[in-house]
Parts: sequence; C-alpha cells; structure tokens
Amino acid sequence: MKFTVTIAQVASVLLDVSCNAAKAKKIISDSVLNSASEMVVFPEMFLTGYSIEKNSLSEIKRKKLVVEIEENMRSIRKMSRELSVDVIISYPTFDGEQLHRMYIACEYVSNGHAVAVHRKTHLCNYGGYIEHLNFEQGDKITVADGKNAKIGLLVCEDSWHIENALVSAQMGAEILVNPSAACVNDPNTALECMKNWHIISQGQAMSQTCWFVCCNKAGMEGKTFCAGGSYVIDPRGEIVCMLPPLKECVLHCDIDMDYLYDIRKKRPLLENSRNALSCGYLEKLR
Repeated sequence: MKFTVTIAQVASVLLDVSCNAAKAKKIISDSVLNSASEMVVFPEMFLTGYSIEKNSLSEIKRKKLVVEIEENMRSIRKMSRELSVDVIISYPTFDGEQLHRMYIACEYVSNGHAVAVHRKTHLCNYGGYIEHLNFEQGDKITVADGKNAKIGLLVCEDSWHIENALVSAQMGAEILVNPSAACVNDPNTALECMKNWHIISQGQAMSQTCWFVCCNKAGMEGKTFCAGGSYVIDPRGEIVCMLPPLKECVLHCDIDMDYLYDIRKKRPLLENSRNALSCGYLEKLR
C-alpha cells in the first residue's frame, strides 16, 4: 500500500494565527485536489510562529491566543474530515494557573478529530536556542493512529534523542514525523546544518526500521534564517525526497508501507530488541 505525504516547508507570520491557518488550509486543499495527498505535515510552531517569548505574553494575550488557536484548529479539523486527509500541525499549548506554563506541541488530525497532541519532550538550550527559557518540557512519548499507519510524533529536538525514536517504534510507530524549526544565523550554513539532521535521522530510520519524515520551516524568524531542507528517509536509511535549503516550497512524496513491512521481515531489529535488558540498565542510571 502506498500513500502520498505532503511536506509544507513554509514560513508563518508571528502571532497571526488566522493568516497562518488560511495558508495551511490552502496548502491542504491544493495537496489533496492536485496530488491526492493523504497526509500533510507543517513545521514546528507553524500556526503561531516559532519565536514566541513567554515574558511578552500577558495573561490576557495568552487567553486570547488559546481561543484563536482552537477556533482555527476547528476549521482545519473540519477540512480534514471533508477532504479525508490527515494533518500534522504545530502550535503552543498552555496550562497551569493563569496559563503560565507554555509548551511546544503538535496535533495529529484525522477524520476531523484531534487523534493525538504531542508536547515536545526535549527543549533545545544550546547553539543559540533558548527554548528552555520560554517553554516547559512535555513528559509523554506519543504515537498516533493515523489513516494509513501508526505515526510517532517527534518535534524538532525530540529526534536528536534516540530514546524517543526507540520507544516510539516499540509502541508501534511505523513512520516518525518530525515538525522542526531548525535555524541558522548565516544562510550559507543552512546546508551544513541539515547534513547533521540527515545523519541522525538516517540512523534512527534504519535502526528502528521506520519511515522518517522531517518538515523544517523556511523563511525568516526574527533575525535568523529557517534552514528548510526538509526530507523523507526510507526504512533502510536512504534519503528518498529532499527539499532545498531556506526556500519556501511544498513536496509530495510517496510512502510505501509494503516496503516497510518487507524490510522489517528481512531485518527484524524491533522484534529482536531486548527492552528488559536496556530498561534495567537505564533504571540503574537514574
């Protein structure tokens, strides 16, 4: 069985949820009508923009943002049902007293419903990133039941920590989907930046025998350049589709599930995993 996934390597307008949602809906509609896409993936924090600073959001602004996100997500969920397409889209979630805790999240939408919402488990606090100053860490690994496959949701930095891919695959994930917002200060370093992503993603795709789909943001976020360079990797660790760095563009790529099942039969790495052994050592290290 094959199906088409669309990677929307696009920019968003900071805190203009309605504008970003309208852009998302046009891409979803075009992808289904023109390319028969059955899954559309957007970058990290696409619905609001990535560069949100916690201290700049008063309680009133946080409450308003929650309402705007939910109103626009309702229309995206409705479109998912009407067009029979799954959508993976990222935005911030809030909880706690006066909504003072903010998380980077992504929602898996299928048949008009929020099948799963994943909160980013690993925040980036190096290389110029300061997510730990603005966001809280999620505490759950998320695998969603999609229309055509089980989907492990890994937001950006999550995919740089092998335990997330490992546990996702053991939970049944067949495709690891990674909405990202990798940025560079110098646009000339974008390709080099994404080569590091290729290395770690190829290792995870191969070791966990999963498809790996990375949708990285393009365009500008503040004074930094979003690196783009989104890609799809097959269960043998081969890059089968890739977008150029920096530029906003959309890619349609076929995912072959029969190929996945064949690789897992020939190379039963998941079946042969000794989880009890690994967990025993990890428990001792706590």
